[in-house]
Amino acid sequence: MNILTFNTTPEKLVEKLKNICENAFNDVLRRMNANYAAFLELSGQTPHSLPWKVNVKLYEELYEEARRDSGQSFEEDYATVMEKAIADFQNNRITLMDGINHLISKTFEYVKDDSPTIVIALSPPYYPNVSNSMLKGDKVLRVHSALKEMIEYAKIQFDQDYLVAPYFTGICDLSYGMFVSDREDATESINCIERNMLLWKNLYYVPLEAIEKLSMPVLNVGPWGKDFHKYTERVLKEDLYDRTPRLIDFMVSKVLAPSK
Repeated sequence: MNILTFNTTPEKLVEKLKNICENAFNDVLRRMNANYAAFLELSGQTPHSLPWKVNVKLYEELYEEARRDSGQSFEEDYATVMEKAIADFQNNRITLMDGINHLISKTFEYVKDDSPTIVIALSPPYYPNVSNSMLKGDKVLRVHSALKEMIEYAKIQFDQDYLVAPYFTGICDLSYGMFVSDREDATESINCIERNMLLWKNLYYVPLEAIEKLSMPVLNVGPWGKDFHKYTERVLKEDLYDRTPRLIDFMVSKVLAPSK
């Protein structure tokens, strides 16, 4: 599933998912034990519970368990499956999700505990959640000031009222304009992604450390349109050829103007 994280860090997100999965697992076990108890009573058997317990793991936990249980044999077989997944993906024989499922299945083969388990893993692509409210300093103040002036400019020049949305709830390259954590640095968030996103640095990689250092305010200005990323995608020509270029030019000029 795809999740819009807004202001939630990766480690907090997987922790929330883990709690949700544990509650769901518990609900299933309660129902199964209730049904099993009814069956035992009807069949005259001695009452007892099913042997399973709530078992939810992050992929990094499953991977470490396989290493502990099977050691070098697991690591060698895993490397072989990884190599094949990369080759198959590059030759359009499988999708990224297929490759990830193969790797998770292979990991399970080397874990001694074969009881029912929920595994939480991350899949590419990853788009960091961004908002200028996450940043501090003169750069942010300058963008906010220029934005107010741009809205006034649009009203005067085009007689249009522009509204500012704090988040663009879709895929956008501006997601790579910053990487911010609620901690002093984003190391823990980056580690959480690296340890739980399969195929990381093999078929997919985002230089999060570099993005964190470069973190900058962002603004998405574009023409009005419909059906983005579909064959029926279109934009308003007046916006595309006139208004949007003028608005972008206005913003760039304001933001990059020498400080008074």
